[in-house]
Amino acid sequence: MPRRLISTGSPFEKTAGYSRAVIDGDFAFVAG
Repeated sequence: MPRRLISTGSPFEKTAGYSRAVIDGDFAFVAG
């Protein structure tokens, strides 16, 4: 299963290459 990046659409996310959450297989990794 491919990795899915979840973004809020913030300009900071695009500039820093940051994602609010990452879904990877059966796991979800959430920042903050």
